[in-house]
Parts: sequence; structure tokens; C-alpha cells
Amino acid sequence: YSLAECYYEGIGVKQDYETAAKYYRDAADLQHDVAMYKLGLCYYEGIGVGKSVAYALECFNKASALNNGDAQFFLGDCYYNGIDVEQDYSKAVDLFKKSSALGNAKAKNSLGYCYENGHGVDRNFTMAFDLYLKGASLGDAKAQYNVAQYYYNGVVVKKDDVNAVKWLIKSAAQDNIDAQYRLAFCYYYGIGIEPNYVLAASLYKKVAELGNADAQCTIGNCYQMGKGVEQNSFRCKVDIFVGSLLNTVLPYWGKTF
Repeated sequence: YSLAECYYEGIGVKQDYETAAKYYRDAADLQHDVAMYKLGLCYYEGIGVGKSVAYALECFNKASALNNGDAQFFLGDCYYNGIDVEQDYSKAVDLFKKSSALGNAKAKNSLGYCYENGHGVDRNFTMAFDLYLKGASLGDAKAQYNVAQYYYNGVVVKKDDVNAVKWLIKSAAQDNIDAQYRLAFCYYYGIGIEPNYVLAASLYKKVAELGNADAQCTIGNCYQMGKGVEQNSFRCKVDIFVGSLLNTVLPYWGKTF
């Protein structure tokens, strides 16, 4: 397995995905759960081997049976979204629970989302928040953003803008686009933190470049009023036009507070 990792990452040897896949297979044959999972990823993405979703899922199922939390999460995500398998919330929840019990932060967030929306389990916001918080504490960016939402809206917990911003900062630092947009909003209006137009404009720009129509329009307004950026009426018109166009042809789908 270690040799496979070296070839996969190019550590001490020339990067070679085919050789890496071969060693992953050798280790998987010896019931190495992580190698089994990594081999599944190779087949799922067609890295170093011919792409085969069917064989990849077989690898993930075997790794899951060996209590590999990453494989359990991957399979759970497939069942939740109906990717390459028939959608089944109950199976997804079962796999998320197993993965979560092994400390997988992403699984904790996904399981929290199931409880929040009543998918495969009875709706329970308290349980959802508890899982989000655990996932957030383990560093999952999506969970951190979800915790911020709960504090901002006062769902289950007392409304706390300062705590909301604390978690937004952590999530935004991991390039979560939703968190970056909301953090920009907080900096702009001084919600839970001192107003800072420069930081707000910087974040709005960053998110706008990733195709967020709302951020595109907002940075246009910043240029119009000279808030956080040098006043520029031309840039204002361009950004607002592009943002309006994006709203027409590609509505922004991110969560809002």
C-alpha cells in the first residue's frame, strides 16, 4: 500500500498511476481496506486503469464491509443522490451513520443534512445541529457553514451573529463559496464583526469570479459607491450587467440564511 501511495503521489519515484493501481490491487487482495477504497477511486475515475463504475462500486462495498469510513461515506453519497445506484435515503443514512461513527467529518455533515430534511430519518433539527457541530469541529467546511447558518438564524440554538461569523471564517478559509459570500455580507453590514468594506469587496470579487450572480451585482454596487474599492462607474455597469445575465441564464443555487 505504501508503495502504491508513492507511485500515486510521485514521492521518491516518478509519478505512475498504472503502477500505483497495480500495488493498490495487490494490497486490496490482502484485505487492506484503504487500498481497496483507493483502488475503487482509480476505477471510478479511470486513473491508471480503464474506467469501470461497476468494479469501483464493488471495491467500495468490500472496503465498506471492512469498516472503511471513506468508502462508507462515498457509497452513502451515491445512494443519497442516486449516482450510479438507485436512490435510497435509508441506505444512505445507514452508511452515513457507520462512517460518522468512525469519525468521518463529511459523513457527519451529510447525516446532519438528512436529519435536517427528514431524508431516511425523522426530521430532527437538534440532531442535525449536533452532527453539523461535530463535523465542523473536525474541519469539514460544509459543516462549518451549516453551523454558521444555525447560529445566524437562531435555529435550535440562541441567535449568535458572532459565533456565526466565527464559523463562516473557518469555512471560507477552505474556499467554501457559500461561506465566502455570507462572510462578505457580514463584513459589509457589520453583522457579528466590525464593518470592513475592503475585506467585503475582496470576498465579493472572489466569489463573483466563481460565477455567483449576487456577488457580481454587489461588487458592481461597491464600485458605484466606492466602498472597499476605488469608485469606478464603468466597472459598476459591467459587473451589474454580468450579474443580471448570470441570474437569467444560471441562477445561483447556494443556500441562503
